[in-house]
Amino acid sequence: AAPTHQYESVKQVLQDLQMAAKKPEVYLKSNSYDVKNKSLRIPHDSFYGRKSELSLVLHSLDTVIRFGQPVLCTVSGLAGTGKTTLLNQIKIPLTDAGGFMIRGKFDKAISPNTVLFSALDSFFGEINDGNAELQAQLK
Repeated sequence: AAPTHQYESVKQVLQDLQMAAKKPEVYLKSNSYDVKNKSLRIPHDSFYGRKSELSLVLHSLDTVIRFGQPVLCTVSGLAGTGKTTLLNQIKIPLTDAGGFMIRGKFDKAISPNTVLFSALDSFFGEINDGNAELQAQLK
């Protein structure tokens, strides 16, 4: 559905936020505001943005399930833009499908090979360290 209201300036956004802060019982859902602490309650598993990327990753997973061919997905973006949260969204469907996630973080200061080796080392380290769930999947 198309939005019924669009902001034309940051000032308008600030005005609405100030109104919500003054009267949260009017502007916010009852379970989303902690009156005692005067703070918003945001569920720890909330996921905002990156919906199109999530769709692409889930489509890749579906392709693997249907055709049995492995797929490599890369996720990129600036720090704090939801890359890890995006990957956390697919953990359950990936595990349910018998898949594994091997992930590493790229840093311009290190070589790409180091990222790959570090990610593989971490994955196999989990297996060797007794991650029973992962060991059961591999059997």
